[in-house]
Amino acid sequence: MANVYLAVDVQNLETSAEKYGQTVPVAALLDRIRIEGHPVVLRAYADWTEPGIKERMPDYRAYGFELIQLMSDSRGKNTGDIMLALDVMESLHLPDCPDIYVVISGDGDFVPLAPKLRRKLKQFIAMGFRASSNTILQGLCDQFIYLEALIEDFEQKRRAKYSQIAVEEPAAPQETAEQAVDIDAEEKAEVIPAEPAEPVAPEPRAATPQQPQIYDAIIIPEPDFSNVKDTVAYYRTVLKEHRRVRIESFYHRQKLVKRAWDIMEDIGGYVSLQRLCDEMLDYSEYNGFGIYPIGIEVMVRTLFIARCFDIDGEYHGFNLNIRVCPGPGIDSDRALDMMNETYVRGMTMAIPDIHLDIDGLAMLLMDEVNEEMRQKALAIVKKVNPFHGQPTAMGQALAEAGGKIQAEKDLSPISD
Repeated sequence: MANVYLAVDVQNLETSAEKYGQTVPVAALLDRIRIEGHPVVLRAYADWTEPGIKERMPDYRAYGFELIQLMSDSRGKNTGDIMLALDVMESLHLPDCPDIYVVISGDGDFVPLAPKLRRKLKQFIAMGFRASSNTILQGLCDQFIYLEALIEDFEQKRRAKYSQIAVEEPAAPQETAEQAVDIDAEEKAEVIPAEPAEPVAPEPRAATPQQPQIYDAIIIPEPDFSNVKDTVAYYRTVLKEHRRVRIESFYHRQKLVKRAWDIMEDIGGYVSLQRLCDEMLDYSEYNGFGIYPIGIEVMVRTLFIARCFDIDGEYHGFNLNIRVCPGPGIDSDRALDMMNETYVRGMTMAIPDIHLDIDGLAMLLMDEVNEEMRQKALAIVKKVNPFHGQPTAMGQALAEAGGKIQAEKDLSPISD
């Protein structure tokens, strides 16, 4: 699959979208890009301090875009076109430069990029609104995609996805012998039309006091815990909905955490979290793990929350430029255990009375269920348990699991 370099001139895009009364979903852009190949570089250029642009920052961050800050002069003109073009030209000199370059803009300032990319045997795709896009740029691109059609297609797919609700028709009642009627007699019967009923004014309803709504609670129904797959899906949903954490598979986490520890040990000192994320992302892309930049950042954030790093410098929130190295006595295996503990702690913080199934946790955290993994899952639950013996569902599950293991030990034969 071809690698894709995606650059978005956010200032140009938002100005045109507002002019035509449109909103361009970032997901729609990425869905279209994935038809061409795998996006490996995602950059969004804008003066992110502007009120109309600032609101779009979470949309681009959610999909792992690198936000490039531009400065505007007194006339409101920024350096976005130049910065974007320079970054594209610089990437062409890298040994592993992408195969396809996509620019989200219809600005004629990007016309000179077309011949430059053609000389390097690269495919050039641009996107813009039909009425405001430069005609020369449209002719020079390998493909020019109109955003009006892109948005319409994306909305149709979205509506189709959420409108497919299966409605089962009620089964016709079985007719018994006693209920059987003479069909011929019914057909011959005189049909007398009923007189229209007089409209009845509805009775006034008693006013119900409006309860103050403190927050919108996310209700996730508990599954059948006898089904391990259903249980794992439930735990993932709890973390995703309540803690905004997506758990990658243990195999991928093991490989990426080992890679992170190798990088820090090779450097022999502190390294910025930004560089750590970039190195892990490159490793993920090279091995085809299919983990997006936001997934790598969440993974590093989890390691950071689990206190797996020794921090150099002051800590002001989670900053990717903080310098870190492995914490004292923490290797990659211990970091994985601490990461798993953080996941379980996150679930218990989200739902204090959550039922923790040992087999489900073993599958969630270690990708398999056997006696060794059950013991590891039980050890994590014991370490994370913050309730100090309170009668919660988690405490009950822990007591039952611990009692079962103790009973098995008591029944085991004693060796001389």
